[in-house]
Amino acid sequence: MVVGIYCGASKADHVDDYLHPLVSEMKDILDNGVCIDGRQISIKLRAIIAGAPTRAFIKGVAYHNGIHACMKCKIMGRSYQRRMTYEGTAEERMDEEFRRGAYCIGHQKKPTPLLAIKSLDIVRDVPTSDDLHLVNIGNTQDYC
Repeated sequence: MVVGIYCGASKADHVDDYLHPLVSEMKDILDNGVCIDGRQISIKLRAIIAGAPTRAFIKGVAYHNGIHACMKCKIMGRSYQRRMTYEGTAEERMDEEFRRGAYCIGHQKKPTPLLAIKSLDIVRDVPTSDDLHLVNIGNTQDYC
């Protein structure tokens, strides 16, 4: 079920303005469920799906072209031919560490209202699986 969609002429200026209404309503729905046709239904937040720039914006982290941009692990990027590359493997990022600000050097740039949703795993529940940024851009930008 889609809970919130944002559209506008430009990106929201402040993440709090953008997310506060959604986070407040989500907390209420997650805590109390919803009543449909007289039946109380419990709700679980499974994922927040967003493109790469929006993921970084709502989580308050480095954008996809930053040195510390990987949302899932602590790998450091290296600039190569005007592109950020990430070689090798690194230790995974963890929700508990994110919540206590352990990644504030490099990765976490600003606080995010999403942390008010206690059941949200900020690392695992915001997947990096949008095909536009994982597949299409790298394969098609030279042909368009």
